[in-house]
Order: sequence, then C-alpha cells, then structure tokens
Amino acid sequence: MLDAKGVVDRRRVVVGGHSYGAFMTANLLTHTDLFAAGIARSGAYNCTLTPFGFQSERRAFWEAPEPYHARESVLHTLAEMIEWADRWAKNREAPATAP
Repeated sequence: MLDAKGVVDRRRVVVGGHSYGAFMTANLLTHTDLFAAGIARSGAYNCTLTPFGFQSERRAFWEAPEPYHARESVLHTLAEMIEWADRWAKNREAPATAP
C-alpha cells in the first residue's frame, strides 16, 4: 500500500529482527517479495549464560571487561546494520521492465 501511495520505494525496504524476529525476517524473505533485503540477528549479551564455544566466559563484566568490550556494542551493531542496508538496498536500481 505505501509503495502505491509513493511513501516508500519497495525496492529499497529492508526488514529486520532479533531472536524470534530474526525467524520472522527469514520467513518474510522466503515467502514474500515485499522487501529488498533483510537482517536477521541474534546475540548473546551476557556471556555467562552461553557456556559453549567462544562464549564460554565465566567471569562477570566487572571482573574481566576486556572480553566483553571485544564483542561490539549495540550502537556498533546498529551502525553495521545500517551500512549493510545502505549497501544492499539504498541504491538498488529499478528492475528492467519489458516495453
């Protein structure tokens, strides 16, 4: 609807979500053609709750801030998401149409 009203350019709309929203993002991209791209993300912000793999940090943030700082901040994550969306959707060309 919004594209028909000229409010948005459907070829440049990016959908995104975190956790269950990431699942919904993947579902939308798989089953519709409404979006140019999508960002499905998930994260483990409290590393003491993820005892497997590289996230096996057992110390709290105040005991060892360095490993936590090494994992990028929320603002940094958002900046990367915006950069990615700009790269893949902002300057997206219109599809060729048949005469």
